[in-house]
Amino acid sequence: MRPIVFVGSNHNLLQMVDLVRLQGRELVGIIDSDYYNNTEHICGVAVVGSEETWDWGQDYEYFVATNWSPRDSVQERNRVKRVAQITQIKNQKVDCINLIHPTSIVPETVQLGQGIMIGAGAILGNDCHIGDFCQIREQSYLAHNTTLSENIIVQVKAYIGAGVTIKEQSYIGIRASIIPTESTGLVVPANSFVKSHSLYTDRKSTRLNSSHVSESRMPSSA
Repeated sequence: MRPIVFVGSNHNLLQMVDLVRLQGRELVGIIDSDYYNNTEHICGVAVVGSEETWDWGQDYEYFVATNWSPRDSVQERNRVKRVAQITQIKNQKVDCINLIHPTSIVPETVQLGQGIMIGAGAILGNDCHIGDFCQIREQSYLAHNTTLSENIIVQVKAYIGAGVTIKEQSYIGIRASIIPTESTGLVVPANSFVKSHSLYTDRKSTRLNSSHVSESRMPSSA
């Protein structure tokens, strides 16, 4: 098995480190242009290079560890940084590891992309489709036939009903619920921000408590 390299970092880095170790894999360190030559370690993990100068190749597998939340200008910068890192990985055509906690439930019928994180206690129903670079955080529930496009963040204890499709670059907040009321399912548009503790539904009589993230501006509070 090839060693692992993190691309970027975040405040929850140790959770990702533990998932690497649970798989019995070696973690080489972090490549991050913001910290290389400025910081030797982040959460005890060595900073070994920059995305800009790293010798990309097939000697390693990678995981994009940069996180973001729709909160402020710093997090907007992190969002842009994460998207740029994902684009670079695609251009380099390197392989990314999936970090899946052993206490999560992921049926064999679930289709997984690459660079995915699934946290402790998360439950996925049958025939879900999870796109590249998605994060499904601890104790979240995805009902059957849920589809996550690329780079979706599903926060802790979120609930996503059957047949929901969430388009790329979207963020689903803590304990948010996305519940379709029609048998045809529900589509959450790209660049959406579903606030924590909110309900997103297709029933017209229910207020949609969500916002859409644009490239130039993000909601100021979660």
